[in-house]
Amino acid sequence: MPLPADIPRAHTILLHAYNVLFSFYKRDARVWLPETVNPKKQEEEEMTNTLTFDEAMKKHLQTLELYVPIVARVHGASHPEFHEVRKLYDTIVKKTKEAGSIKPDLSEEFAKLREITDTYRVPEDVCESYEAVYEMLAELDRAYRAG
Repeated sequence: MPLPADIPRAHTILLHAYNVLFSFYKRDARVWLPETVNPKKQEEEEMTNTLTFDEAMKKHLQTLELYVPIVARVHGASHPEFHEVRKLYDTIVKKTKEAGSIKPDLSEEFAKLREITDTYRVPEDVCESYEAVYEMLAELDRAYRAG
């Protein structure tokens, strides 16, 4: 049964509302909860919390499948580089599915992603979904290179 035409629009509106509310929470949390970052401790935590590539794909695939097309539609005009990010993401998913249980060769795709995104640096004028996509792609990249 096909979905009503308003469902994608409703999903986009809800996602935007979530992002707006979450951005207020993050801003207020930064004001009230000062962040003390110990770079050495943070690096150690990242090393111990590194997922395998398969684990990272399972963790993020469903969310990326939802966010990537929406971010491309919402921010593609002002950030045309995201269209290339989307193509590379689609290639990564395709190669991963084709490889099955074997680790796919994605070195070139992740190298291009790092180049296009300036090592996943989030532009200042984008929503939380855009930021989340870059964070998830960065985690996939780290997991791929670690394993």
